[in-house]
Amino acid sequence: MKQNKRKHFNIKLKLTLFVLAFSLIPILYISIYMNVKFTKHLQEQAYLYYSNILKQITKNVDSTFLDYSIKISDVTKTDNFKKIINWPVYKTKIEERFYLAEMGEDINIPQINSLIWNVYTNINGLFAVIETNRYSITNDTGYKVHYLVDDHSGFRIDYNELLKEPLYKRMVEEGGTVYGTLSKKTLSEVSNRSVILYPYNHKTTNKPDIILVSILYDDFIKNIIDHPQIKHGTVYLLDINNNVITQTHPSLNDYYKYDKDNGKYVLEGDDVYNEFDMSFYDYQKLNTRQSILKKEEVKEALLLLDADRKLLYSGRGDSTNYSEKFVKINDNGVEYLLVTSFSLETGAKLVYFIPLSYINKPIFNSLLNIGIAVFFMFILIFILGIWLSGHFTKPIILLAKAMVKSGKGELNIINSIKTNDEIQTLYDSYNIMIKDMVMNHGKIEAEEEELKVTRLVAITALARLAEYRDESTGRHLERVREYTRILVTELRKYSKYSNYLTDKYIEDITSSSVLHDIGKVGIENKVLLKPGKLTPEEYEIIKGHAIIGGDALSNADHELGIKSFLTLAKEICYYHHEKYDGTGYPKGLKGEEIPLSARITALADVYDALTADRCYRKALSHVEAADIIINKDVGHFDPDIVLCFIENQHKFIEIKNLYRNIELKDHMIS
Repeated sequence: MKQNKRKHFNIKLKLTLFVLAFSLIPILYISIYMNVKFTKHLQEQAYLYYSNILKQITKNVDSTFLDYSIKISDVTKTDNFKKIINWPVYKTKIEERFYLAEMGEDINIPQINSLIWNVYTNINGLFAVIETNRYSITNDTGYKVHYLVDDHSGFRIDYNELLKEPLYKRMVEEGGTVYGTLSKKTLSEVSNRSVILYPYNHKTTNKPDIILVSILYDDFIKNIIDHPQIKHGTVYLLDINNNVITQTHPSLNDYYKYDKDNGKYVLEGDDVYNEFDMSFYDYQKLNTRQSILKKEEVKEALLLLDADRKLLYSGRGDSTNYSEKFVKINDNGVEYLLVTSFSLETGAKLVYFIPLSYINKPIFNSLLNIGIAVFFMFILIFILGIWLSGHFTKPIILLAKAMVKSGKGELNIINSIKTNDEIQTLYDSYNIMIKDMVMNHGKIEAEEEELKVTRLVAITALARLAEYRDESTGRHLERVREYTRILVTELRKYSKYSNYLTDKYIEDITSSSVLHDIGKVGIENKVLLKPGKLTPEEYEIIKGHAIIGGDALSNADHELGIKSFLTLAKEICYYHHEKYDGTGYPKGLKGEEIPLSARITALADVYDALTADRCYRKALSHVEAADIIINKDVGHFDPDIVLCFIENQHKFIEIKNLYRNIELKDHMIS
């Protein structure tokens, strides 16, 4: 008795877990799916948003660069500039030193409208003019540098080193104004500043004989790229050769102090949480390490920027940038969204790293709410699952016990079950069976015959639980039973199966085959009777009918305590959707791991499904169905059973036509 209760509990537990799983899985799947989709959408929108901001900044860089190019060009149009470049060869050091002052060009006291005054008022930075072909007596060099604007930094330009610079070579190659950085060897004291080189061909040689050099102040560059909407990440401004010109963090404008030694932001005694700006947590996620620019993902992005610029600059490109690629990058345990843009005129690049934790902030609260909702739904569905499993299994157990007693001659009508559903129909059929047996018992032979009939009635009634739910299946059960009978009877003629397929086996499998879809009573109508295509989640629910039915019949088989037709019935119910090549369900059995009863019923079930009208399609002809079974669905069925089907196709056609005529008569009568 304890064993029975334990097994009863097992099936209840399985059904409870089944209901729980297939109720929560769609919810969890949808929640996770929506969260992933929302996160992806949020990140994509953030990418587009910040990409547009960077493009606007690079346009500002281009605009400023072009404006400065014009201003430098204006310098070359002044009278004193022309006097400088046309000045005769220096005769003495004194002449070389003071001839500018004689023209009114005093670096300390510039006169209004002078060359130096023009530079002071229009250009925000240091300024020098290099005459590449003039001999300097003072410096004993083949070139002369005029330092027109200085901030007392004592900067000096080494022209010989300048000739080696990539920026100079690009200026010569492109034959125009360029923007970038110079090394310490070329530009002493102020090499950390960006420069503009302006070539001026005075004598029309292969290389510029005059070079105007503008060395821009740091704050001027930072003001160009400073944008309030990108403060939540770090922007690096690189020149065309990927040298860092400046970066937005760390900055004097940061709310929290930056410790250069540790490379981190720190809280000081008077610091408080800044709820109106970026939190301390946000600042800690900021990237301040230039080593991130050495990562392969960043290098690849910079190469794409160069390719984009070359195409657009040459006029062969369009507005679709190869560089617009959604890239995430991890540095020092923090994940960033990488956004890039380039300056068409200067070749400078903006590389922006914004922490994904900042972008994903709106998602955190929604995840918390979803988690709470799923928890309470789990409790509710668990309670509901226990109730439903008990409601489903109790009548089946009672019926199984009654059937055992009826087999021993105890013919009692059951009045304790009133479910008002398909299970009630099952009990009504059983009670009718018992009444018929009581009325017709007498002789032992008659009783045995009646028992067979009542068993068949019980099996049919049990099988109709699923068929009552789906009226479109017609006489599916009867046809499957007859197709199964043909296969098993003819298969016994094969020497391989002659000893195994006894008369009792044939009788049991024929009658039990109709129970193959009994588990569909546990599937909701909205899924079972859905007219259109099933979703992946709904298909998984439908697939569960094999387990539901198999567990129910297995439990009933154990309750009987003797080997009966239910042994084959549970095999068929469990495994009639397994495939010979192992791709079926629910367990993925392969070859002869699948019980013979299930392998036989599987072909009978599929043949009838193909040749019968369904709500979602018209019936196939026998030729079409046979072609699928024999040629197209290779690996689904046991080759021996397929061969048996091929040899007895005419019998299948006879059964199919017979029941079609019966259904036509039923339809005319109704």
